[in-house]
Amino acid sequence: GMMWNTIMERNVGIGGFEKLLTGEARWTDPDFVRGFEDYAQLVNNDYFTNGSLGLPYAEQSTRFLKGEAAMIFTGTWDVNRFTGAEAGGLDGSIGYFAFPAVEGGKGDQTSINASYSNGFGFSANLSNGQKEMVKAFIKNFYTEEVQKRTLLEDKLLPSMKLSDLSGVDPLISEVLKAMVNASSSWRAFDAILQPGVSADIGVCLQELIGQVKSPEEVAQQLQTAQDKANHP
Repeated sequence: GMMWNTIMERNVGIGGFEKLLTGEARWTDPDFVRGFEDYAQLVNNDYFTNGSLGLPYAEQSTRFLKGEAAMIFTGTWDVNRFTGAEAGGLDGSIGYFAFPAVEGGKGDQTSINASYSNGFGFSANLSNGQKEMVKAFIKNFYTEEVQKRTLLEDKLLPSMKLSDLSGVDPLISEVLKAMVNASSSWRAFDAILQPGVSADIGVCLQELIGQVKSPEEVAQQLQTAQDKANHP
C-alpha cells in the first residue's frame, strides 16, 4: 500500500486524492488508471517476491537481511534494523534512495510520505504550575541536543532538522538528508479517504498482485466504492 501510494501520488499529486472526496476527480480518470498500471508493471515484471500475498509483514525485512531480496520498500521505522548488529554481515553495505520520479506525472516528484504518528498529548485541564512544567518539557525536549541523543541512544529519528550529524550511522544520515531535502510531504491515502474506500484499496492491490484484475477493473471497482462513500 505504501509503494502504491507513492506511485499514485507521483502520477496525480496528493491533491488528486482530496478531489476524489468532492467528485472533482474519479478513480477512472487517466492519471489514476496510469498509477494502477505503473504498480501492476512492477508486479508483472516479477519485482515482487513470489507468493508475497501469503507472507507476513516481517518477512520482507528478514529476507532482505538474508540477501534474498535486492531492495525493500519501507518506512523510517525500519531503518535501524539495517544498521549495527541486526544487519549482520550486511552492516555498512546497505544503501538508501528515495522513490524515483514518474515521467509525465502530475505530482511532486521529490516529495515523501511523512505522516507523523507519534507525539505528546497534554491535558487541557492544567493548573498554572502544570502548564509551566509542560512548556518547560517542550522547550527542553525539542532541542538539537536532546533530539540527537534520542537518535543515538534510543534510535528514534529526530522530529526536527539537525545541523550536526557527526557520529550518526551513514545509512541513517542518508535518510535524514532525504527527509530534509524533500520538496514537500504528504499524508497517506488512508488519512484522506473514507475508511470503506481505504479498505477496498487494500483488496484491489491484492487483486493486482494476484494478477486477477486489470488496472481498469480495479479503478472502476474503487470508483463505485467512492460514489457510495461520497453519497451514503
